[in-house]
Amino acid sequence: MNAVTPVPLTTPDGVERKLRCTPGALKRIKDKFGSSSFIEVSQREGDWALFVIAYYMMYDEQGRPPEDLSMEQLLEAAPSEAAEETMAAIISAASQGRKSKNEVEALIKAAMAASIGSTSTPSQVSASDLNGKSSGTESPLPSLTDSSSSGSGEKNLPITEAE
Repeated sequence: MNAVTPVPLTTPDGVERKLRCTPGALKRIKDKFGSSSFIEVSQREGDWALFVIAYYMMYDEQGRPPEDLSMEQLLEAAPSEAAEETMAAIISAASQGRKSKNEVEALIKAAMAASIGSTSTPSQVSASDLNGKSSGTESPLPSLTDSSSSGSGEKNLPITEAE
């Protein structure tokens, strides 16, 4: 079994915290939102949910939340424009650091810039850009590959709008 690879995220109080995508974090997210799919939850609930997801991923190896930061403090101190960086850190943690937070954030920003003014279709990001190889377990991300299709098996992942 591979070790969990934490991804750093600096919270509004200036502290660099580690996001860890673990079964415990996914259970906390699913218990709160009814789904552990980050994108589904943020589309349904709004960007604020990303900060809750990130908070649940900050729990330590014993399953305890950060001692010096409450969820309420994070939600009240985080600027709305930090949602892109937060989503990038969440996705990077979900990939166990295979894609850096900066790489994912650049992809999200590009997808959002491409979608400005467009209401007909969601912006698309290549699944291979976000997730690398599949581990064979249920992912907190929407299904990124379609094994039933011929060709590369790659799908595009909507970032900003529900289908």
